[in-house]
Order: sequence, then C-alpha cells, then structure tokens
Amino acid sequence: TTNRAFHRLFGDLDGDADVDTLDLAQFHPALGSATGSPNYRWFMDYESDGDVDLADWGQVRSRLGKKLGPQWLFAIEPL
Repeated sequence: TTNRAFHRLFGDLDGDADVDTLDLAQFHPALGSATGSPNYRWFMDYESDGDVDLADWGQVRSRLGKKLGPQWLFAIEPL
C-alpha cells in the first residue's frame, strides 16, 4: 500500500510544492493561448476566462519563490 500526497499551489506546474523557474518555463508556451489552441492549458487559466494571458502570468509570477510547507501536504489513502 502506498500513500500519496496531494497539494494545490497555482503556478506549481511540475508538482514539487513550489513555484520556481522550472514552472515559469512550463508556463511560457501557454501564454497567449486560448481555448481550442494546442498550447492552451485550463489549469494555467487562473480566472477561467478561456485564455492564458498577462493576468494569469501575474498570478504565477506573484507566487514565484513560494513553497508549501508540510502542513499543506495532505496524505491520500489508497482506495
């Protein structure tokens, strides 16, 4: 049996509980995309308005350097 951890931090695109330059590099290709575009990623669209624009970039950028502590990581029991 393996327990997994779950967390959510907008801008943490690689799932390592922080927002760093690796996440910014993953965000960049989606910037300027909209629903229907091959580069559009709904999880990068902070305000869910159908595009990844400068407002979304601002939300990611404002979290640059943020890291979740262990109190924010939740264990998920296997089914």
